Amino acid sequence: MNLPEFRSNSREVLSTLNEDSESVQQSATLLGVVWDLQEDTMVVNTKKCDNWPATKRQFLAYTTEFYDFLGLFTPATLSLPQHLWKKEYDWNQPFDNTDRQTAAALLERFQEQSLKSDRKLTAELDKKCAEIHVFVDACRSAYFAVAYLCSYSQDRYENSLLMSKSRMTPIRGITIPRLELMAALIGSRSLNFVKGQLKHTGPTFLWSDSQATLHWIATATTVDRFVDNRLAEIRRSPTQFRYVDSGNNPADLATLTGEKNLHFSSKKAGIGLNGQLHKTHTLNKLERTTVHVLRVIKRVLRSTQIHLGRRLWETVELEGPVTAEKY
Repeated sequence: MNLPEFRSNSREVLSTLNEDSESVQQSATLLGVVWDLQEDTMVVNTKKCDNWPATKRQFLAYTTEFYDFLGLFTPATLSLPQHLWKKEYDWNQPFDNTDRQTAAALLERFQEQSLKSDRKLTAELDKKCAEIHVFVDACRSAYFAVAYLCSYSQDRYENSLLMSKSRMTPIRGITIPRLELMAALIGSRSLNFVKGQLKHTGPTFLWSDSQATLHWIATATTVDRFVDNRLAEIRRSPTQFRYVDSGNNPADLATLTGEKNLHFSSKKAGIGLNGQLHKTHTLNKLERTTVHVLRVIKRVLRSTQIHLGRRLWETVELEGPVTAEKY
């Protein structure tokens, strides 16, 4: 059977095909996503906007005409649709001058952007050392979750972006702590989905910069039906819940507004995980360094009589050897 549309990134496979066949092309396109066969990368490109959308239908048609398979362009366009829905525009009703200028300014930054990512996971899916980390965050206009696969092999850490998910906040309005809880909920669902797809049996972590959300999850206190129902679903996920400050939370980038969202989409999708880890070549050295830093923090807090909420350093002993087995 002749397969003229066959594509592969394997040179060995391509060498067995007819040289005159179209199957030896350098790239393939599906749903607007370009697969570069030479570099084995997936590329999403946004088109140039010749005529700025003047209606809600035109705006959504432009922002959804390509398949954003990682969900990284979505945060850049979330706030305006919510604003348009609040003003109750009909689908074909022209924007007023202010909203037309706002849409034009947003899409001017949005057009002709390019997002390239590896087709395959750079992190090895080893059940013994691979971990799934999900980061969540929220703001007044949206909440967001991003999932990574992390692995440790050959004395170095590797991580791969798996997926991201974002949602607009309800139009009726909701408090920030509850939005952070909603972010944790979609993060928990994303984690369970990724875990099932990868058949992952290793450790899983959900990170949030909201101490209120982590307190709700950790305690059995009854708040109200809205909070309790979502907590019940989150707690069913056998994962570890951790705190991360906003400066090191990659999901925090998605909740920023304006041009920074596009920087997140195109350049900073992996920020927060590599961080300072690439400067350490062995896991044992990283653990020992971390424990020594926590010991210093604990000594300073004791000497200055500063009392803060429970943190990681409270579990660290001030004296004694630092071993990987212990920490």
